[in-house]
Amino acid sequence: MTNAIRGQVHTPDEVRGDVDLRATFGVKAAELCEFGWRCRELGHPVPASWLLPVAALDPVLADGPLAAVRWPDGFAFPPLPGPEEPPRSAGAARWCAERLAPVLADLPTGPGLLRTSVVWPDPGRRPPGMDVTVSADGPLRALGLYQGVHKAYSDLCRRRWHGGEPRFGVILTERVPVLLEGTAYVGPFGLAVEVGPGGAKAPVLGTTPSRIAASGLLSRSESVQLFDRLAELAGAVPVGQVAELEFLFDRDRRLVPTQRRMLPLLSQGPQPFHTPGTVHGEAVDLRSLPRDPQRLADTLDTAAGSIWVVAVADDVRTDLFALLWTLDRSPELPRPAALVLTRGDESQAGMPTHLRWLAALSLAGTQIRYLPDSAVARGDGPARTWADGVRADYRKERR
Repeated sequence: MTNAIRGQVHTPDEVRGDVDLRATFGVKAAELCEFGWRCRELGHPVPASWLLPVAALDPVLADGPLAAVRWPDGFAFPPLPGPEEPPRSAGAARWCAERLAPVLADLPTGPGLLRTSVVWPDPGRRPPGMDVTVSADGPLRALGLYQGVHKAYSDLCRRRWHGGEPRFGVILTERVPVLLEGTAYVGPFGLAVEVGPGGAKAPVLGTTPSRIAASGLLSRSESVQLFDRLAELAGAVPVGQVAELEFLFDRDRRLVPTQRRMLPLLSQGPQPFHTPGTVHGEAVDLRSLPRDPQRLADTLDTAAGSIWVVAVADDVRTDLFALLWTLDRSPELPRPAALVLTRGDESQAGMPTHLRWLAALSLAGTQIRYLPDSAVARGDGPARTWADGVRADYRKERR
């Protein structure tokens, strides 16, 4: 990667000591800088990064058509959008991409990852998943940044906690060849680690080194070392929070930590995957319901069940984001005592984690489960669901 630093581009070392990194460069950039400094102090390799401040992008994106880009308050665009879907405004997207392109040209060239770094009024409570990562050398990188900050998931978060147009800085990070990648959660429940081949499905989730070693991905000694290093990197986790760490192993099997962020440990939310507690009641299975807002609203309006079952992600049928989108626009609808989320063999990191966090905040008092689809029997009827912080169960019962 060519290190030609021009214009308003900075390196993390150049901004060390900045008293307000989160306002100057956005929340993710501040987290990246602070974690990178900690990693270096602990002897871990840190990918090189370059930062563009929010002030470099504000004037570029001002006085354009973006102020008119809004997802509608109602259901004007059925079927319901997916969480990554941008508003349907091709003109605004092109305008944003054209204005961003010259600013991004100030960054070093070569293969890397380009990320947005959104500003949030209360940085400590910024929802996860507000930013987007695109290929730095892709032909549509500026368009990808626009689509990421305006995606439906981000719009839903802004509707709940913060109105107005998104403001953001940009981070460029060198690309590291990936052998394995993973996510870890550190909190009062201990340490839970998910790891798998880069980009592959069916990662391994474990709360002990022996579980990870049994998968064959890492040796016993590598697994023990991974848990020790992740606990060290997490540091002291404040009361009421969970540390989420992302990491990878490069082709030389070196651990390369990439990101750390603190998430609120919600009493009704995942700790890190399930809400502790037990619920008995009628189950309403939404997994076969078409992805239609009116059908979903009508079903929920008449549902007598206290346990709702829905897939985390489904492009054709009702899924978790469709449910949250509908409840946001129809606040009079009932809420369940327990929400059982089902998944395939995809990773639990990324958007699935973001949506569970959003569900926990949106459904105060609702217990949340996260189980393989095959472990949750289909159909309505009496059911029982139980969980502690890491394990969970769902069973149909007789009348």
